[in-house]
Amino acid sequence: MKKGITVRRDKKLRINDRKHIPMPTGPFQVIGCRDLMTGASKFTGVLLRLYYPAANQARDMREYYLMWPNWLPHENYRSAYAEVSKYNNSVYKALNWAIGDGFIPCIPNAKPLRDDHKWPVIVFSHGIGACRTTYSALCIEFASHGFVVAAIEHRDASACCTFYAKEVHLSMYGSNARLSQSEYNLNDMRDDDEFEDSNANRTKKTLAKTFLPQVTVEWIPHSHIKVDESHYSIGNKQVYQRVRECSRTLDLLESLNAGYEIQNLLDQLLDPSEFEGILDLERVSLCGHSIGAATVLLALSSELRFKVGICLDAWLFPVKKENFDCLSQPVIFINTEKFHSKQNLRKIREIANPSFLKCSNAQDTISNRNKERSSDETPERKVYTLKGSLHYNITDVPFLMSWTARKLCGTDSSMDRFTALDLATSLALDFICSNLNIPLSSDNEVYLNLHRKRIKSGINVRNSSLKFNGRSHLPLPTGPYKVVASKDILFEEPSGKGVLLRLFYPSACQSSEITEFYNEWPNWVPHENYVKGIAKIFNINSYWIHNALKWLLSQTYVPSVPDSKPLRQADYKWPLIIFSHGWGGCRTMYSTICIELASNGFLVAALEHRDNSACCTFSLSKVNQSEVDKEKNNKVASLETNSIEWIDHSPFRRTIDLYEAMNEKVKNRVDECSRVLNLFEAINAGRRILDYQLYSVSDNMKINRIVDLSEFENILDMEKVIVMGHSFGGATATLALTEDSRFKIGVILDAWMYPIKDESFDDLQKPILFVNMESFQTEESLSKMRNIVNSNFNPNQSGLTNSNMKIFTLRGTSHLNQCDIPFVTNWLARKVFLRKSKIDRFVAHDLTMCLSLDFIFKQLNLGKPLSTLSTDSYFALHQGKLRDELCSKL
Repeated sequence: MKKGITVRRDKKLRINDRKHIPMPTGPFQVIGCRDLMTGASKFTGVLLRLYYPAANQARDMREYYLMWPNWLPHENYRSAYAEVSKYNNSVYKALNWAIGDGFIPCIPNAKPLRDDHKWPVIVFSHGIGACRTTYSALCIEFASHGFVVAAIEHRDASACCTFYAKEVHLSMYGSNARLSQSEYNLNDMRDDDEFEDSNANRTKKTLAKTFLPQVTVEWIPHSHIKVDESHYSIGNKQVYQRVRECSRTLDLLESLNAGYEIQNLLDQLLDPSEFEGILDLERVSLCGHSIGAATVLLALSSELRFKVGICLDAWLFPVKKENFDCLSQPVIFINTEKFHSKQNLRKIREIANPSFLKCSNAQDTISNRNKERSSDETPERKVYTLKGSLHYNITDVPFLMSWTARKLCGTDSSMDRFTALDLATSLALDFICSNLNIPLSSDNEVYLNLHRKRIKSGINVRNSSLKFNGRSHLPLPTGPYKVVASKDILFEEPSGKGVLLRLFYPSACQSSEITEFYNEWPNWVPHENYVKGIAKIFNINSYWIHNALKWLLSQTYVPSVPDSKPLRQADYKWPLIIFSHGWGGCRTMYSTICIELASNGFLVAALEHRDNSACCTFSLSKVNQSEVDKEKNNKVASLETNSIEWIDHSPFRRTIDLYEAMNEKVKNRVDECSRVLNLFEAINAGRRILDYQLYSVSDNMKINRIVDLSEFENILDMEKVIVMGHSFGGATATLALTEDSRFKIGVILDAWMYPIKDESFDDLQKPILFVNMESFQTEESLSKMRNIVNSNFNPNQSGLTNSNMKIFTLRGTSHLNQCDIPFVTNWLARKVFLRKSKIDRFVAHDLTMCLSLDFIFKQLNLGKPLSTLSTDSYFALHQGKLRDELCSKL
């Protein structure tokens, strides 16, 4: 029965006295199967089972139930499954009882259906401890939709057990010939990297059980391989042997399709004309589960006859060191929820996003991004996860065990076993048919739409650990430039109008991991005076609470390399982002956001404003000229601590002239942003800056003069400057867009619009994005944002809204979700400071960054962000947490 419109499938697993795996649901209900084995050696030929639409489709498959083959091809497989699972004798007997009577609803050796078109082909590679019948439910489902499926039984010792022909006694050329591998010198055909387990224990029980009178069979037991670095080469050899078997399978299918006579050692009565001319070998897909998915990827890289790859719950440890840059075919990953490690998912992510590369020369990343933007030939890559599913859901095991047995063996998933199978096959069929131009019933799409909430699109795994080697830290960056550097810069003009900032940028050390530098990471708190300022902002007057806060904040570090050289690209310059902090913030308060931006290929200048809005800041006392002259020749001369003038935070007071005071502060802040831009224009152009004007600030407030900034010369794209800010800084960034034409794009995070409520933005013709937190914004503030967008809305642009101006609100969020407070405080402190937040702190941060990066990349024509957090899939995953404030207003 079709599972589409009615959304019902036959869930009966017994007919009369026969227990069986699920019936197929496609239009071809009668399925045939045939076992093929070629070659008189372990290292030649192939063993497989073919599944295909059978000739007589007019009858019901159930009418043939007495002909259905046993799920276990031979008694040896029963004991082999027990050995693979490492069950003791009593459990083995229970397993023997549990799956002994399973049958596959297909007709052995049935003639294939000859239709007016050729059947596309799927070659299937099994997982560890499986065999050619372990995935029969999946294979007959594919066959019922018009495919010929070749399920291989690999001889690399990864199968639960298998066999090969040691000697063959056949009638050839009119005489009785005795064929052996010695006569054909088949040992010479073995490759150096063929896997053979010399320690395999072939029991007498196994050796005694033969079933082919014309063949002397040698059984290959399963070899247990440990998952560690010392055994990587063994697993890698196994995969390479599997790849050759996949190629030999395709060779065999080509021979069948050409009508050539093949020597099928399992059935000498095979008529070579049965499959002649019915296989569409221009539409061949390769599908695999677990290590079989690793086989798929490696085979696609070396065998162009395979057009599409289907990776079911891929286990990529055996190919983790392989390079898949040359993989040119479309690939889909269909994962279960409970199986994958972070290392495995990272490898999947690298393959699914070909531009996401960990490379020593990050120029490759930029080149790939530009190629991807300019080429329409990028192969399709998709990743889906079935929520509540297990690794075994792809196999027949859940259908052969009772509920009790599934619970005891850990094979019972929270997702219905039938739904898991149907979703996996539906996703695979949809991908294959769309890429090979094969018609597919609309029922398949209806079924996927019905269960879309059970499917998680994309792969979004971030490292949520906030501690490394005992050191607490902010979230690690997810962009392609994993090693981010930072430098504190103090610029003092003779007029007294200087700026203080922290610069975040991609480090030149991209061949390393950021965690390798953990001993160098700067403290999140630049000085203990900043803790006093934060305590003042939150009205913490208790001595004990203040000391606890001081200890807590001083234990957190920023994952960046201080004063590292910036990464210099040959033909690419970094866009510049100037970040304005909110009320009570400072240059380190938004380090998580700034690091994430830098890891995606930006230089980020995080300002520390001197308008008394920062929790704390400082400037230098006036140094007389004679002191300057004395120290000009000393390139690293340190200033004394007493030359610092601290600027305390000024508490917020609601007075009659509040608006005028705040508006003046915003304008002063905008002036600071422009001065920062002047500074970087000079640095980028290589213009000399007087020695006494530039200083670096290290931990413990050690201030040194900066003489040489040539490492930053000519690495900035000053035509791509973004202004960004949070809260009060959001108002600053909004006004800066109108005041300084050099700012091209504005990204406004939960802006406090009151200080600019009377400002006019009628002439603002620049892209601007507002990302708001739900608990903070008022209707008055939102109205101001909408007015800014409405007054500059371009009706000639397509769509309901102006694509250059957007307003989003993150549901269930608090104002502080966009700063570092959620990551530097413990659970109890978060309950106090973020009591209105109902969203996970990582999700709030990641959604903010996905929205920001997606907007910036589109406006600057940079293609797609290369972060491990795929923006499209992350939006799809968390679409219920986003509200578009313009969709019903324009």
